Amino acid sequence: MDIFSFEGYIFDLDGTLLDSMGLWDDIYVKVLGDFNIKAPSDYLFNVNHMSLCDGAAYTVERFRLEGVVKKEEIADMWTRLSKNQYESTVPLKNGAADFLHCLSGMGKTLGVATALSKELYMPCLERLGILRLFKATTSIDEVSRGKEFPDIYLRECEKIGAVPKNTVVFEDSLTGIKSASCGGFKTVGVYDASAEKQMAKIKNRADFYINTFTELLDEN
Repeated sequence: MDIFSFEGYIFDLDGTLLDSMGLWDDIYVKVLGDFNIKAPSDYLFNVNHMSLCDGAAYTVERFRLEGVVKKEEIADMWTRLSKNQYESTVPLKNGAADFLHCLSGMGKTLGVATALSKELYMPCLERLGILRLFKATTSIDEVSRGKEFPDIYLRECEKIGAVPKNTVVFEDSLTGIKSASCGGFKTVGVYDASAEKQMAKIKNRADFYINTFTELLDEN
């Protein structure tokens, strides 16, 4: 697959462009610890691949916290703990900035489709100097269904003025790869340690797979 042959390029953020998944593990562990609950490894894996709202609801239900804390309060705790780090320290993955600038320089149209809220990702992308490279962005709360459905990618594709068959989606999760494929997009799986258990399945389902964005720059 010629990665530079597409019209549109849509990127997930956490675990794809941003090296941020470890941050979320720490936050989930801390918040559960506030309720004297130790976070099981399967919980961390599951919640890492949910939207903020879905993850909060899952947390309340799984640990039987109904009547103790509301899902909205859990989501607020997570947001408060992560906000400063997105504003000040969360980095891009290796080679991501150079790859984005390369695409932009070629006249390609770039977009973002993320489970993060704008409150978190807009200051982060601005700080990293890449916000201006994207024609549009879409958060999961702008569509009615989660990333297990292609809605968010289709909405972002429409925003950037592209069509799915000429657009490629970059994702670190198997869920994202599957749903983008179902939406008619070509897909690139991006390695992240948080999804290592699913790496073989991601490689099998994605049209292309990379460990770092520098691999793509080497091809150009």
